[in-house]
Amino acid sequence: METYASKVMGHNNRGGIGSEPKGFLEDEVTIMKEDIIFCRGLSIPSICFSNRVHDQIDHNMRNALIVHLLGRSIGYNNLFNRIQALCKPIGNIQLIDLDNSYFIISFSNESDYTRVLIDGPRPSMAAI
Repeated sequence: METYASKVMGHNNRGGIGSEPKGFLEDEVTIMKEDIIFCRGLSIPSICFSNRVHDQIDHNMRNALIVHLLGRSIGYNNLFNRIQALCKPIGNIQLIDLDNSYFIISFSNESDYTRVLIDGPRPSMAAI
């Protein structure tokens, strides 16, 4: 049985979907002690992060799309397979379920990201 953590990290016991994607794990955000700023606002305390952390996050999201599925819901594996079939990416893709039918699709190859972004929704995308 596949766990949620293994799906997010791209590991698969069966060697199928997203087994060990390249280009995603090295983009890990590192937070140092000096990057955390505790603010005491008017009524509630808050935790802020330095510009360096925000820049790292922005860099990691450079080839990512946030997608909202309308209509009936489908399973994670089914959606991943359909995206692979429709987009036919050169590199790897990473699919992250954000709940409420929202997903992040992250492309390891910038040309895949640009092609999907420029081509826009295809008529066949309605089948998802």
